[in-house]
Amino acid sequence: MAYSPASQAAQNPLLTKQAIIVLREELEYFAIPPRGGSEQTDAQGNANEAMLELKRLCGQNLLEKKTIFTALQRNVNKENNVAEQHLIDMLCQR
Repeated sequence: MAYSPASQAAQNPLLTKQAIIVLREELEYFAIPPRGGSEQTDAQGNANEAMLELKRLCGQNLLEKKTIFTALQRNVNKENNVAEQHLIDMLCQR
């Protein structure tokens, strides 16, 4: 039995929807310190403790602002997308 493109799309949402794969290892954010602050890096780009603390504080702030996942959450609620809910849960893990 031959399948029409419409029936294939109905069975496989990847044919009609854009797939986005996010690797947790690839997520990054950057903290930009104020001028004249004690946050610095050495010649090799290694951060000092003050810079690391600034980045930790920025990360904490991002975790508290879970609205950055609003678009994903909308898909979870609309389509009961368990994979996207898992992604949100994984990204917000401490």
